[in-house]
This record gives sequence, structure tokens and C-alpha cells, in this order.
Amino acid sequence: MPFRTDFQRLRDILDAISRLKVYCESISYEQFLADAMRRDAVERQFIRLGEAATGITPALTAQFADIPWGEMRSMRNFITHVYWGVNPQILWDTVRKDLPDLEKQLRTVLSQVEDET
Repeated sequence: MPFRTDFQRLRDILDAISRLKVYCESISYEQFLADAMRRDAVERQFIRLGEAATGITPALTAQFADIPWGEMRSMRNFITHVYWGVNPQILWDTVRKDLPDLEKQLRTVLSQVEDET
């Protein structure tokens, strides 16, 4: 498996956030609930986001300790291992309420991390 730098992983997280926003931006919660394919796509992007966060180096996570790295990893683990217990309301609320601030934080981090590719 090829090595990915922190810069690349941060870009992966930001790409997943971008996709999550698009998937949920022009629909209601009721439409989200009724669309199994969209919910599956949202779950997939949360898994991708959490997997990328898992690969961020300990040095970077310590340097930016205010970023919820652990929560990103935990959400990925829950969706992957307790798939039957995923609450669509939590997915929806996370996309709508938490990701905008997280995206801003991660863009700041990305601007401070050198592309080592």
C-alpha cells in the first residue's frame, strides 16, 4: 500500500467533507431518510474521512490538538463495526452542524503543512 503524507490525508478529509456537503445540501432530513443510496454515500464518506484521520501522524495530531481527530476516527469505527446501530440523525447533524467549522479548521492546518510528495 502506498504511503500517504499528512498533506495528502488532510486533502482526503477535506474532499470527503466537500462530498458530504454536496450530498446533503439541497435536501431535507426527511428526504435524506427516504434515500438509502444517499445515506450509504454519506456513511462511505465518513468512513473515508475517519480512515484518513487515522493515518495522520501523532506529531501533527499533537500540534493541532484542538482538531477532533479522535472523534473522526471513532465515527469511522462505529460506522464500520456497528453498522446496524448507525443513527441517521447523527450523520445529518454532523454534516449540517459540525463539518463547516471542522472544514475551516482543517484548511488552516493544511495551509501550515508542507506538501511532501
